[in-house]
Amino acid sequence: MIAVLQFDSVSLSLLETLLSKGLLPTLDGLRRRGSWMTLETPATYLEGSAFHSLYTGTHAAEHGVYYPWMWSAGEQRVRFMEDFAIPPVVWERLTAAGLRSLIIDPYEIRAPRTINGIYLGGWQFTNRVVMRSSSIPPSTMRALRRDLGMPRRAEEIYGRPYMPELMRLR
Repeated sequence: MIAVLQFDSVSLSLLETLLSKGLLPTLDGLRRRGSWMTLETPATYLEGSAFHSLYTGTHAAEHGVYYPWMWSAGEQRVRFMEDFAIPPVVWERLTAAGLRSLIIDPYEIRAPRTINGIYLGGWQFTNRVVMRSSSIPPSTMRALRRDLGMPRRAEEIYGRPYMPELMRLR
C-alpha cells in the first residue's frame, strides 16, 4: 500500500510539536510505519503549477498548468485550467494498471471521469474555483453530507481581500 498525505502550507514546527505531545496519534503512527519527507516546491516561479506537478509527476514545462485561469494563445482569451489537457495523474495511471486509489481533497485538479476506488473532492471545504464538490461514486459525497453535514465554503478573493471574509477563513 502507498499512502501519500499532502499538507499545503503547514507549519512544520507546530506539526512536530503536536506530534511530540501525542496530540496526533494516527498521523504519528503512520509516520513511524512509513517514510516521512518534506518536498521542495517544483514551482519556484509558477507557484500554481505545484499541484499539477505533484499529481502528474511532470514539470510545469510539460503539463503547462500554472494558474486557475490561463491564456489561450490560439483563442486569444483566458480559459479555465480544466480546458487544457494535462498528462495522466497518478490515480489515472493506477486505475489503468488495475490498482485501487483513495483520493481525498486533491487541490486544484479536475475530478476524474472514472477511478478504480474512491475519489472525494471538496469534503473538508469547498471553493468554487479550486475545490469543487464531487465524488466517485456519487453516493460517497451524499453519505458524508447526510452523516456529517455540508462542507464549509472557503472562497478566496483574487484581488483586494475583504477583512470580514479573511477573519471567517481564519
